[in-house]
Amino acid sequence: MWFKDFYFKKRRYIFVYGLIWFVGIFFIGQRQADRSLLETLQWILMVMIVDAPVVFFMAFYVFPKFFTPKKIVQFVVLVAIGNLMTVFVYYGLNEFFGVGKFGFPSVEKGWAAILFQVQQQTFTEMFHTIFIASLLIGVQYYDFKRKYLELENEKAQAELQLLKAQINPHFLFNNLNVLSSLIKKDTDAADEFITRFSKLYRYLLKSKNKDFVSLSEELEFLNDYVFLLKKRFGDAYQIKQKLAVGEEFQYSILPASLQGLIENAVKHNEGFHAAPLKIEMTIEGDFLVVKNEIRPKFDPVESIGSGLKNLNLRYQMLTNTSIKILKEDGNFEVRIPLIKPLSA
Repeated sequence: MWFKDFYFKKRRYIFVYGLIWFVGIFFIGQRQADRSLLETLQWILMVMIVDAPVVFFMAFYVFPKFFTPKKIVQFVVLVAIGNLMTVFVYYGLNEFFGVGKFGFPSVEKGWAAILFQVQQQTFTEMFHTIFIASLLIGVQYYDFKRKYLELENEKAQAELQLLKAQINPHFLFNNLNVLSSLIKKDTDAADEFITRFSKLYRYLLKSKNKDFVSLSEELEFLNDYVFLLKKRFGDAYQIKQKLAVGEEFQYSILPASLQGLIENAVKHNEGFHAAPLKIEMTIEGDFLVVKNEIRPKFDPVESIGSGLKNLNLRYQMLTNTSIKILKEDGNFEVRIPLIKPLSA
């Protein structure tokens, strides 16, 4: 099965590898050797198959991992060993089947001559395989650059959508209505509301260019957001943080991710003063879990699920992980991966 997985992941490079041999060796081999077309094809196929393991080994392991000034010795040793083994494979093919790129030198010449010829043939093989591996690395670099540009474009689009979702006109309108009501009734409460409101947007503006923030910062921001919700809905929604002492300082998280999950729960579920909707936050393993009872609103809110999709896209781009969404036993649960600092 590993070969099947390798083929599907590297089929583009396998095709390029075959194309290199066809263009670079087919006509040269036919001109340099007195071979028929069928013999030339057989020779090329044999060389492709025998050289392939060392070429792909160098292109996808040795070059990326060891081609640095500090690891140049390991690089040379691995390349030499790989090509030396290939030369001995050719010796075996030539000995048992009468075909091969290299024939084992005659014992009559003495061991010094044999070692010298093995060395020369290994260098020849190294030249061929490094050249072809370099071409594959060029294709790999082109693919990486193309994928990087695509990811950057997707990231820019996701950040734009996120910013639009954060500065939501309806959210702004609703809170300004609450503020207007407070100004008429209680100026002190209105002052505190303005302070919290400005802190919330200051956080959004400060963190919009960050990939990660500490969980403690996110929870502090969430407290301001929950304060605004309470002024609007009273005790109809209760957000409970069931975290161990100091646990919030051990992880990082994507900015405004918790606010989006709480907003999603409030948007789609009914809460009452007599029977508040409880939204609980816990840490389980390396996930922060946000869970609430499913209580669909009497007037369902139209939604295309862009909030959770955007959050999942950001996690996939930045951490190569995904959020998990579960619906069971009448509860809706979202699990978002927590990021441990490098120093942890």
